[in-house]
Amino acid sequence: MTDEDLKNPEKNYYRNEVVGKSGLEVKYNEFLRGTPGVRTFLVNRKEVVTKESKNFKAIAGNNLITNIDSKLQASAEKALANAINRAKASGYRGDSGAAIVMEIKTGRVLAMASYPTYDPTIWQRGLTVKQAKDLFSESKGVPALSRPIQGLFAPASTFKSISVLAAAKAGYSLDARYDCPATVDIGTRTYKNFGSVAAGRIPLDVGMAISCDSLWYQISYDEWVRDGGLRPKSNPNDYFFKAAKLFDIDKVTGIDLPSELKGRVPDRQWKQDWYDSNKDFFCNYKDRAKKQDLTPYLIEIARENCLDGNKVRAGDAVNFSIGQGDTLITPLKLAEIYAAIANDGVYYKPQVARAIVDVDGKVIKEFKPEIGGKVEAAQSTWDFLNRSLRMVVTQGTAAGVFSGFPVEVSGKTGTAEVFGRNPDGSAKDDTSWFAAYAPSSDPKYVAVMMVSQGGFGASTSGVAAKDVLATLFGVSGGKVDPTKAIFPSGVPNTIAKVDLIRAAKESKKTITSGSKIGGVIVK
Repeated sequence: MTDEDLKNPEKNYYRNEVVGKSGLEVKYNEFLRGTPGVRTFLVNRKEVVTKESKNFKAIAGNNLITNIDSKLQASAEKALANAINRAKASGYRGDSGAAIVMEIKTGRVLAMASYPTYDPTIWQRGLTVKQAKDLFSESKGVPALSRPIQGLFAPASTFKSISVLAAAKAGYSLDARYDCPATVDIGTRTYKNFGSVAAGRIPLDVGMAISCDSLWYQISYDEWVRDGGLRPKSNPNDYFFKAAKLFDIDKVTGIDLPSELKGRVPDRQWKQDWYDSNKDFFCNYKDRAKKQDLTPYLIEIARENCLDGNKVRAGDAVNFSIGQGDTLITPLKLAEIYAAIANDGVYYKPQVARAIVDVDGKVIKEFKPEIGGKVEAAQSTWDFLNRSLRMVVTQGTAAGVFSGFPVEVSGKTGTAEVFGRNPDGSAKDDTSWFAAYAPSSDPKYVAVMMVSQGGFGASTSGVAAKDVLATLFGVSGGKVDPTKAIFPSGVPNTIAKVDLIRAAKESKKTITSGSKIGGVIVK
């Protein structure tokens, strides 16, 4: 309890109270807090108690039941930690990560992990100065940062699903063949395909499966030229920017957790705002920059930004089409996007809480699934995406990881290049991504794995996603054992009154944080 809390008359807090300070506890504090018991006494001038004047009994707070499943949560945390260790063993820094599992047709969050993490019980005991510093220490990876909702990263090739929608709206045939050369020359720069590999003239679904970059360079560049290039038309089409905004990348998901960050779509307005904020620095770069940053390359970049940093350049357009450049996204938003793709454009607001129950079993509030929005696109576009994302797993970049996996999985790998250096001066490693949903023929769950500085998407995050899906579906020995699945019936049961009453009865006993009641976790 802080002095600031005590000053708020609406809260009516007492000094010795324990209240929610982060996460679900602060979001639902009004339900969980209860009312403290208060006794007041009259005393005489000698400070001797003469009688009791008031005696208000304490009223117990309510209980919060969440959608988080303890076994699946443990699996996600283990898979994420293993992915980071695997990245380090392969020579990458592997410094942080996030994992999310969500039910597609409800938005219920079944697991959410962040790495590095910390023991949340430290809040109960009161933080020491060292503990507070460690929580926000960059050398320790900032454990206080909840990367699923606060980590912003370039989405890399996972973004190509959005580029498919942009291309379709721009009139490109999804059934046509496109060139996938090793390099593409645009202006004075040469843009390389991943691994500098040429695949020839290939169908677009194959291009998605093998994650060809260069075909997107050509399509996005052609659209940039049609929009007027450096002298844009008064009303440019901006198909790629608009497609990203259809998925609300630059908005929060609205999950019931505090301090969620929104992503970034570096469109024309963003470029202008960025230029207005940074023009003075770039136009005086030689005087303002650090000595180690006065390289010929960075000086030239500063000169360009000073002259026309408010314009969308060709390089901005081609980088955006493959999820690079200034594009940023949270892992949770990516999970929402792939849930929409799996559900023909409809996505649900992510929800951690399931119900509020009082100590007698009365349902105070039950949280129903809430549609977050619908991305409008032709059914043929959704069909194409579902087909091509399945091909990623059967014959594309994730085929090796999922070979022999008995559940049909669709997904997309992503390996994001990162500009900048680590504190020790070494260049930053790529961000590893894998976004998946399953079963492909009747999608129920979406899973997203991300490891910063983790290397390749498939070998780091893809393996982790497969491990979580194996736990989810009960995969053992290359076969599905429904009795070992997290939800034997396929999806979480609708929470029944009997579960809520049982939870209430259990709450009168001693329950530790994380206890599982009625198939869900009690906080």
